[in-house]
Amino acid sequence: MEPPLEFLTMDEESVPIMYRNLPEYKELLQLKKLKKQKLQQMQAESGFVQHVGFKCDNCGIEPIQGVRWHCQDCPPEMSLDFCDSCSDCLHETDIHKEDHQLEPVYRSETFLDRDYCVSQGTSYNYLDPNYFPANR
Repeated sequence: MEPPLEFLTMDEESVPIMYRNLPEYKELLQLKKLKKQKLQQMQAESGFVQHVGFKCDNCGIEPIQGVRWHCQDCPPEMSLDFCDSCSDCLHETDIHKEDHQLEPVYRSETFLDRDYCVSQGTSYNYLDPNYFPANR
């Protein structure tokens, strides 16, 4: 039995017909199908995510929506981020090269500024001149 056409891509069409009936080939097709479904699910879940404070270093969109691609090889102070559309671009700088490893970030990072948090302690008095939120 031949695999459904939806699973065939250009690289799979080059597989000789005699190998297409092997159990290993069928298992490979199933694994590719599962991978595709999982990627679609992850992209659907992250499609509405906004990465506030992150700008695509290629196209300039801000904030990055959906999957954010972060360079793992650049130093943290010079890190680059790309939107999903630009993740396969060949953007290069003095530090960032096209062969650098990009990591997908599916969920936005939340930043919590403790200066604006409501204090849980009973000793808190906002009128106290000696109270400094950073000292909590």
